[in-house]
Amino acid sequence: MATIAPIPTTQSHRFRPIDRSARLDQISDIRAQRALPRRVPNFEPPRGRERTSMRMPRAFPVLLVTSLVSACAGTTDAPAREFVTVTLNPAPRLAGEIGRAFLMPQDEGTRVLIEVSGVPPLVSTRPVRLYTFVYQGACGKLSDKPAYALLDRVIAQSPSSAGMVPLSGPFTVSNTAPLPMQKLREGNYAIVVKTSPADGDLEIFCGDVR
Repeated sequence: MATIAPIPTTQSHRFRPIDRSARLDQISDIRAQRALPRRVPNFEPPRGRERTSMRMPRAFPVLLVTSLVSACAGTTDAPAREFVTVTLNPAPRLAGEIGRAFLMPQDEGTRVLIEVSGVPPLVSTRPVRLYTFVYQGACGKLSDKPAYALLDRVIAQSPSSAGMVPLSGPFTVSNTAPLPMQKLREGNYAIVVKTSPADGDLEIFCGDVR
């Protein structure tokens, strides 16, 4: 009977037992890497676009004065292009708000442009209405009745867009007082801004004309 020779085995054909502990360690490492949070690159906001407060910007007089001069360019007193800024102090209920009035000659009178950063929260009438008055005396010592009621325009507008009626400040309204600016400045007057009668007829800003 013929004898079958055994098949020679080489190093490559030999059986190698699996190192299960090493395999488990590799799987644990892979799972741990997948569980790591992804790194997000640091985000830096673009320069020159800082957020600004909703309150009226401190640079608002530039826009207002430009529109004021343009609107009065055709009047007889306008060539001098003189204007006066009156600081409007807020009532205690409006602490933190700011306001200004801009006066400029217009024909035989004086254009009075009011801009305020906001109104009391209790003002519910929309669009917002601002009532402008000229009183004899000084803030805190006003006459009983206004010398002039400037009520041709009472619906507040947006200072940044003509004809736009804003829901929140800043607000602006413009009227003409029937006396020359020089007399308005020398007559010991004060400008008062009030809410509408429907909102209580409250004094919210006052400024002495100088």
